[in-house]
Amino acid sequence: MPFIVICGLVIAVLLVVLICEDSEEDRFPYAVLLGLLIVVWASYCFYTGKNLCPDIQYIPAEYVAENETSTYFGTEDGNIFYVDRIPLINRNVPYLLGMDTNGTPDVTDDIILTVWSLCE
Repeated sequence: MPFIVICGLVIAVLLVVLICEDSEEDRFPYAVLLGLLIVVWASYCFYTGKNLCPDIQYIPAEYVAENETSTYFGTEDGNIFYVDRIPLINRNVPYLLGMDTNGTPDVTDDIILTVWSLCE
């Protein structure tokens, strides 16, 4: 994690230098260094699997039921989650739940942030 923070700080400093530099000729080396650093930073995150938002996960789900106040979704592992009622929901498409894990491995305290579905 320190590598990501250090790169972020260096990128911020390079952006400030680029903005404050008067001459375009003097900006070029900073711009090249900035672009290279952004590529290295993104590659590091991609190849090491570092998730910059580790408390967010996406879980496939299916519509289960609804009542006057809630819509319920079931996941493959048998957990049931609910959100405030979603009107005009299509019951025959797969869903993807964007979940906040609250920083714990216990799925019973997860909170649904978004409900994604396929359009027909």
